[in-house]
Amino acid sequence: MRSSFVRGGVFGGALAAFVLAVGSAQAAPEEPRTSMRQVFLSLVQLLPPALEGDRFVDPARRASIAAALDDLAAAGERVRRHGRGADTATRLLTRDLADEAQEMSALFSRGRAAEARYRLLDLTETCVACHTRGVAAGSFPLGARLVERLDAGELSPRGQARLRVALRDFEGSARYWETVFRDPTADPAELDASEALLDYMTLVVRTRPDFARARTQLRALAARDDCPRYLRRRIRVWDQHLDRAEPKPDANPSLKTAREHLERATDVSDFPGDRDGMVHTLLAAAELSRLVEHLGAADTKAEAALLAESFYWLGVAELRLGPASWVPKAEIYLESAIRTAPSHPYAERAYALLEEVDVLTFGGVGPEYLPPRVRATLAELRRLIESQQTTRAEPARRLGSAR
Repeated sequence: MRSSFVRGGVFGGALAAFVLAVGSAQAAPEEPRTSMRQVFLSLVQLLPPALEGDRFVDPARRASIAAALDDLAAAGERVRRHGRGADTATRLLTRDLADEAQEMSALFSRGRAAEARYRLLDLTETCVACHTRGVAAGSFPLGARLVERLDAGELSPRGQARLRVALRDFEGSARYWETVFRDPTADPAELDASEALLDYMTLVVRTRPDFARARTQLRALAARDDCPRYLRRRIRVWDQHLDRAEPKPDANPSLKTAREHLERATDVSDFPGDRDGMVHTLLAAAELSRLVEHLGAADTKAEAALLAESFYWLGVAELRLGPASWVPKAEIYLESAIRTAPSHPYAERAYALLEEVDVLTFGGVGPEYLPPRVRATLAELRRLIESQQTTRAEPARRLGSAR
């Protein structure tokens, strides 16, 4: 899993429980809310020693850490069961959470504490990914208080900001980035290269839309003497796009609206990886996430078809944002498109793109050399598509490449 949380190492974070849990606890039924709370309580015990490292492998703390990991695994399994009635992507995310929690507990019990700590810390990427998928309903005050209690000195600036997002302290994360942007020792070009601007834009455009705030902060960054020319030009483009857009979190989500944003992103992008269209890509991803949530488990064939197409374009949007984006699991959305409606024409496109992503992720090796679990998943998805329909017309390509 890709991450850049800790200076000189990987830090994903121990908070994957919040992926489908704490963030929606206010609206959750009593039983899921109980499981979510147990996940959080386990993490309250595990995060401090995991961040300090030595405390996590201290023999004197072995019993308490083992108990917290066992509790986390049990709660993760309950969350998995709760997720079975949700949409395909949520089911896959809860599956990953439960599997990882069980694996961490097993590693620790076998005396592999350092590896268990690594896996624990690497899990927050999933949490951050889910918390920034669409417009957030609210913050989590207890999470914000926990951030203040933790010794985050080991974390890079990006790690500190993302830890706040993992705990749903969105305002704290935005303020943190804005402080960094004003720091004269923070190189604007390095902020761009390290994805700090993408992280901040994800917050103020996609997760907690505040376009006026985004424009003010970006203009201040562009006005700095050390801001490179290319970045000033790009910020002007973003400023124009934000000026023309309006946050509409209360409007009914629409696939048509999302596709229009992706079209606009394509129109202003001169090459694959061009970030000029990032505002429209973020808006498309937010719209698609809201649509997926609105459709839920998709009870009818028509809803399943719409959900599958939404998952496909959500995967495309995440890939356009780049491999270091806050949703590094475009693969989950592409897999969800296939599982939701394997007979739909978009299933073929989703499979082709998923296979390409997997091959490139593992260094361009042939499909036969992919890790066993990846090969098994691809084979299962191929069989699923082939079992549904032997012939189908592939949908017309109207958006060009998935850049």
